[in-house]
Amino acid sequence: MQQQKEFKIYLSIYALAIVIISAAAVYIYRKIQTEIPDVQAIETRVIPQAIEFGKSHSTKNCVEETLNQVKPCDVNNLECMVSGKIFLKTCLQQAKPDQNLCGQIGQTMHGEHKTREWIAQQCLNHPEIQNSVCMKTLEEQVSYCHTLD
Repeated sequence: MQQQKEFKIYLSIYALAIVIISAAAVYIYRKIQTEIPDVQAIETRVIPQAIEFGKSHSTKNCVEETLNQVKPCDVNNLECMVSGKIFLKTCLQQAKPDQNLCGQIGQTMHGEHKTREWIAQQCLNHPEIQNSVCMKTLEEQVSYCHTLD
């Protein structure tokens, strides 16, 4: 009799634990789904703007415009950051090349560490932009310049 009672208590605790874990999993899944930006929707909105801007500007102008666009972003606003990276990547592909855009990177780059130093130095020139947002944005410029090498 005592063993049956203990078994029922353990079974109840086990069932309650499963319910709590399941509820937590559903909550976390929904939270993640609402915080992940819809990249396709962002691309649909941003790519035409970037193409239009890039066709009539230089690659240097693309970087400047993107930095202006990401000024209001903060590190928690993934949609804003993704939008900036998509805009810059697309714009750079359409724009007239500016010889000075990548030359300054090439002079200072000797490996990943130097690339990070260059990005960090550039972001110091833009204190109005959160550092992590600036760094993520300029990584796209570095990637573009690497494709030209």
